[in-house]
Amino acid sequence: MTPQRYSGGTHDLLAENDRFRLKDREGQVVEINANGYLVKWEPPLDDPGRFELGILSRETTMNANSFGRLVVLERPDEARPTDTGDGRINRSCKELSREKNVRAHCVAAAQLIQKGRLRDARSDFVEKRKLISKRARKIYSCWEEVDKPQKPVKRRSGTMIPHVPLETVCGFQTVTNGRWIFNKYRLYAEDQKKKVEGQAPDVLFDNYRNCGHAPYHCDEVMDIICAVVSIKLDEERVTAGKIVESVRAVIRQQNSLRLEDFERGLALKEPGYAAVRNVIHAIAPVEHAIRTRGKKAALSGMHSVGCGVVTNRVLQRVEIDECKCDLMILLTALGLYANLTDDEKKALGLDGRRRRVIISMAIDVHTRSIVGLKIVPEGAANPLRDTIEMIYLDKKPITDALGCQRSWVQGGKTSAIVLDRGAKYITDEAYQVLASLRICNLGAPAGKAWLRPFIERVFRTLNEKFVTYFSGRTFSNVVKRGENDAAARASVTLEDFCFWLVRWIVDLYHETPHEGLDWITPNQAWEQATSLHRPVQFTSAEMRKHFGTRIGTYKVRQNGITVGPIVYMDEDFARLRLERRLDAAEVIYWEGDVGGIEVKIGHNEWTFICARDEKWIGATHSDVKAYVARKKAALAASRPIREAGIRDLDGEGQRLRVLHQLSAPRMSEEQLRANIEDFSRFATTAAGRYDAPDYDDFLDGEIGDDDDDIVDMTVDSPVRRSGATTAPTRPASPKQNAALSDDDLME
Repeated sequence: MTPQRYSGGTHDLLAENDRFRLKDREGQVVEINANGYLVKWEPPLDDPGRFELGILSRETTMNANSFGRLVVLERPDEARPTDTGDGRINRSCKELSREKNVRAHCVAAAQLIQKGRLRDARSDFVEKRKLISKRARKIYSCWEEVDKPQKPVKRRSGTMIPHVPLETVCGFQTVTNGRWIFNKYRLYAEDQKKKVEGQAPDVLFDNYRNCGHAPYHCDEVMDIICAVVSIKLDEERVTAGKIVESVRAVIRQQNSLRLEDFERGLALKEPGYAAVRNVIHAIAPVEHAIRTRGKKAALSGMHSVGCGVVTNRVLQRVEIDECKCDLMILLTALGLYANLTDDEKKALGLDGRRRRVIISMAIDVHTRSIVGLKIVPEGAANPLRDTIEMIYLDKKPITDALGCQRSWVQGGKTSAIVLDRGAKYITDEAYQVLASLRICNLGAPAGKAWLRPFIERVFRTLNEKFVTYFSGRTFSNVVKRGENDAAARASVTLEDFCFWLVRWIVDLYHETPHEGLDWITPNQAWEQATSLHRPVQFTSAEMRKHFGTRIGTYKVRQNGITVGPIVYMDEDFARLRLERRLDAAEVIYWEGDVGGIEVKIGHNEWTFICARDEKWIGATHSDVKAYVARKKAALAASRPIREAGIRDLDGEGQRLRVLHQLSAPRMSEEQLRANIEDFSRFATTAAGRYDAPDYDDFLDGEIGDDDDDIVDMTVDSPVRRSGATTAPTRPASPKQNAALSDDDLME
């Protein structure tokens, strides 16, 4: 969080002559004016003789105080404390409880002495110790009633518990030693007198806090341990157990050389594992961790953790990654997938086998909300483009169709996406998609998962909390899997897996308090963030431009362009079709909005066409599939009725033709051959003329024997035209002679 800005308050944090430290510099306030504090800064170490005066603004002191960088060293106008004790503020809860118990006995003794029931003598305290303890218990109980709050504390589970003050952690403890009570009472009486005089040391506190700080081993043993640790750290992958053995071997050797000390009981003590481990942690904890576990493992377990990535709005930073789900799934085409085509089933890998699936997911860093999800079979194409598309999509229809109690509203235009250096994320296609959307590509180096920790943590939560509901788990390694046959125990289909995964994300994950969000849910964080800065969503034209698919070239007819069951036509395209004489056009189709398409009408020139029927405006490709499925179901239901009507009509027509003898008899084979010969007789072709016999001269022998008086009426064959020898003429037949009469001759 940003510190609270200075807004012209009425108080100052520093006064004149105050000594303070701001970050690494010390100074003293000389004067306070309207501009701030006139400060005399201490000289730097490299130039002790130089003094510097400067103005320190009130805003700077306020911000430094918010970050804990302003420390007041001395205020001269304050009285110096005379109490040299530790004070109650430095005491632990148990120390305060024990002091309260001792004070109750001392107050009880003082009251009994005041009433004359107890003398200020040790023997009387020993004799009446039970009376003192009994009265001390009543006093202690009265103090507890005063400290007890009016309302009890309510747990998260709903149970009510009383609040216990810090001084009553240990509770009342009966003291049976009268001498101890007498000694504490004398200290208490002296303490009361000093309080009247202005001094009040805390004499009733015990010194248990000083117990256990004395070293168990002597300095010589500690020196031996330090020397051995320094030597053993040069070894690779050295363990603390090996160092303990080496230390004990050296100490035993020293004890064997000191026989006299060993006989007198002054031998060196052999240290245990804890002593050697404490020395290792004190001397070189980082070096020992690197040498024993490796730098990567040591860095993962020892590096400091801050607030992490800081974002100011939703979708400012999105992390995308994919993982293989630790669950065997039945890839069967059932339910929603039954209406898919064979090519679509093949692309999705719905072959009925048991396989693992790849889950590609996107998470918003600001609210820890999942904004994109894509599930593909193992070995399928790169799902990055579809995952990014889902970030921009409105996912509310998905949750409404699945019956989720909450809506999946997380999504919109993002500014930056964090990807690793995997093979699928360094392709030209991935770079082109991010560049076209104007998204900053933040590539995280390989092997450094903490640079994108949010998506990695989601996958871990998914495999630990969601996958455990189903059988057929493959687990993360062979040791955890054991003898579990994941393929044989697979029980969930792909449709059920997708349904419950979306339900788990929307109704469970988004409704679970998150530690990184100050224990509010991702849904609440999204609502708070979007109330100030609402996310931006792409228009359908922009989504069609970036995520549309070129589905091919379609014929342009008078009624428009038909894509599946939808016909696209509007007034503008009707004029363009006639002006540019469009017969076919390439089409861009986006499944998120099938109410319009982009059509190529020229070189790098596209135009938008709206659907002719209003029912497709705002519809999706899922609506088209549902419409086609309903249409097929309706046709399948009406087909038996229609076919029955056709069969009845055919039978009735045949019956009437037979009744009125209008039915044509079936031809025999001889009649069929004769008809075929008759139908093919008059076909004149070049090959037929070539294969035909020579023409006869029907006037040969009818007119005369003189060759000069005979008129040649024959037609030359193609062979004669080509210069071949002329065939001899033959006499005409009787039919030819009868046909040639005087009436038929032309005069």
